Amino acid sequence: MKLAPIVGIVLGVALLGLVFSSAIFTYTATRSFTVNVVADPNADIAITPNDQGLGTYGTNQPFVYLNGSGDLAINFHNVASNAQATFYNAFNITNNLNETVNVTIQTSSSHLQATFPNGQTMYTLPAGQTVSVTVMLNTYGLNPSSTATTYTLTITATYSSSSSGGGG
Repeated sequence: MKLAPIVGIVLGVALLGLVFSSAIFTYTATRSFTVNVVADPNADIAITPNDQGLGTYGTNQPFVYLNGSGDLAINFHNVASNAQATFYNAFNITNNLNETVNVTIQTSSSHLQATFPNGQTMYTLPAGQTVSVTVMLNTYGLNPSSTATTYTLTITATYSSSSSGGGG
């Protein structure tokens, strides 16, 4: 039978594939950990509104506040088209860790800017220190609408063993 050598070759190739594609050593270890989920002011990288209390007369709600979940919230309320609204020192970021971190802020739109006192979007924040953030909304080129526009700020704190102290 001429079929036997072909079947033998196919089986041999399949076995070689199994040998070379299988793991030689695998190690698995399961560890448990705990986490306390807390509101922004109590986090390791704390985000707190600057207690200026400035808001609108009609709502008596500050522009920058903690929402019902304890997270930082910003509400510009009603801003005219072709205008610029700036909240200087709107909120603070505090490093409650024991090492220096690099903090960056990104925004979801070119109409929204957030900067540190150095005018940049990145800041080197030593352990135990606080830095303020200024938030600016620029409505130039936006048309009035009955629908609120949503923007986001993303705050990222990064630690590396080569981080060194100093603001900015």
